[in-house]
Amino acid sequence: MLPLERLLWARLSVFRGPLEAADAESVCAGGPLDADDIPPLLDRLVDQSVLQQTGTRYRMLDTLCEYGAMWLAELGEEDALVRRHAAHFATVLSDSEAGWLSDQQVSWYTRISASHSDVRAALDHLIEVDPDAAVEMAGRTGLFWPCCGHLHESRDYLERVLALDTPKGPSHTRALWALGITLTLQGDHHSALRIGEECAAAAHADGTPQSELFAAHTLGLTHLMAGRPQAAFDVCDHALIAHGTSPPSGAPQLCCMVIRVFAHSALGRLSEAYEAAIALRRLSVRYGEHWARSYAFHQLAFIDLLQGRANDAERHARAMLACKHNLHDNLGIALALDLLTGANAVQGNGIAAARTSGTGNTFWRMLGHPNHGTPELSEVRDEWELQARKAVGDDAYEKAFRNALNHDAEYSLALVMHGPLPS
Repeated sequence: MLPLERLLWARLSVFRGPLEAADAESVCAGGPLDADDIPPLLDRLVDQSVLQQTGTRYRMLDTLCEYGAMWLAELGEEDALVRRHAAHFATVLSDSEAGWLSDQQVSWYTRISASHSDVRAALDHLIEVDPDAAVEMAGRTGLFWPCCGHLHESRDYLERVLALDTPKGPSHTRALWALGITLTLQGDHHSALRIGEECAAAAHADGTPQSELFAAHTLGLTHLMAGRPQAAFDVCDHALIAHGTSPPSGAPQLCCMVIRVFAHSALGRLSEAYEAAIALRRLSVRYGEHWARSYAFHQLAFIDLLQGRANDAERHARAMLACKHNLHDNLGIALALDLLTGANAVQGNGIAAARTSGTGNTFWRMLGHPNHGTPELSEVRDEWELQARKAVGDDAYEKAFRNALNHDAEYSLALVMHGPLPS
């Protein structure tokens, strides 16, 4: 093995998960190893079975990573590489937040999902050596971790960074926002409201529109999920009137817009909700983003069901499901499956409703969410199940439901989205 190949092997041992060539160039270049040398060296390490390649990503087996780490320690480079690794993934999170409201949004969700282990490792390091950077980085995970199946980790890291002795400011406020929405999605509404109020006070002290919108979103989400839609509407509507811009300023503005749409429908103002959902979908299409668009589809599907348009509801629910699947958003997938269950049940397709319900329950179980969505959806879920059971009989319904519930989640989801997978 050539010296540069061995050096890259040692430096790559700092990664905890799959990496892109750009990650290796950012973290591993230096000294005799130029950034331009790294892509061909990665290919040579693949040829020698040091690395495994899947698509554009590279990964090292744990045993080989341990061997590389031993070399890295012998070279005396371990501390420097860990620092560069943490700085790199802090930058990745910063770039992902900046690119959220764009046609790169799906790519960023995929990127953060694939880099989950490395983001955690970077946060662990920053908590120990750079508390300010740790608070900033952890707050940026709020756009990704809570909705992508990492609620427990999100809560753990955010509580850890907020316990650090760091100055108040927008980064601290954003971390409070991220913790508030995490607590809400875990069903801990009491703690979420307390954190939301703390976030609102911090945002007022910051005096920045983004902080105010972040605070309004976490409070609005808590009120919505706790069955207080008027309070949810009021806090987000006030923030949008005071701080909303055209074009929108970023993620927290769209987050508040989503809460406002949901609050309209929860209050029974279905015409206003439908019109607002169409406007939100139009806005998100203009920027190429999918997160807010998917929730616009949610509201369109929900209102379609309430107003007897089952075919339209199915179309909108499937559009939401596709968006959320692209984003690796397990919370959104679960919500979309609930709506698709309703559309199938109302159309008399009891077996499809049972399968979709079983798949949805698998995702809710993975998330650990105790309430399965917003209160108004829970009120009609039992009615949809009764309709589906009546259409096909209890035995057939139960068999289809259990089969979906007991299958691998991704397999069952593929059946719902595309039909049976090839054998």
